[in-house]
Amino acid sequence: MGILTLIISLICIATGTFALGVMTGRKLGSSYKKDAALKTSFVFAIMNVLAMALAFIIGRLLFPWLYNSPHWLVFVMLFLISIQLILESIERSPSLNFTDIVQNTYMIKVAIQTALPSFFFGFAIAMIRTGYLAAALLLSALFTFFTVLFGIVHGNTFNQTVLHSRMQLIAGIIMLIVTIRFLLQINI
Repeated sequence: MGILTLIISLICIATGTFALGVMTGRKLGSSYKKDAALKTSFVFAIMNVLAMALAFIIGRLLFPWLYNSPHWLVFVMLFLISIQLILESIERSPSLNFTDIVQNTYMIKVAIQTALPSFFFGFAIAMIRTGYLAAALLLSALFTFFTVLFGIVHGNTFNQTVLHSRMQLIAGIIMLIVTIRFLLQINI
């Protein structure tokens, strides 16, 4: 997995948080609070980074027992991310209202849910044994923070054509292509 594949994968994963930001921005309307948007973006970025780091640690701890098939596990993880993105494009994304942002309980549950692809990706990075963990964590934090922030701030300007759902579908297809490309590179 090269750096370009890493960046493309992380952008695809960030479309899920973008969809959440857009839905939240549509619910809040033009009366969003800057502090609430920043807080939400920060929480989701931290949750994605924690999920990826935790999965990397678990993957590295399990690697001695899984060393016979790490590439197949990477394939499965990337395939799960692809399928999740495609399925999320079909169903309605969760959204937060101002009370959810202030009280944190529902927001943290949704943040954990949206961090699942980052968890899978962190496990995949651990199985590949590349030196891209720091870059993946930094890029994941940046992409997540800015996609949620942009979605909340500009979510009420998107029309009813559900651009974010189309973006998730395209991201899922791109991740599926990355997954198939990775599968073709495995020496069977």
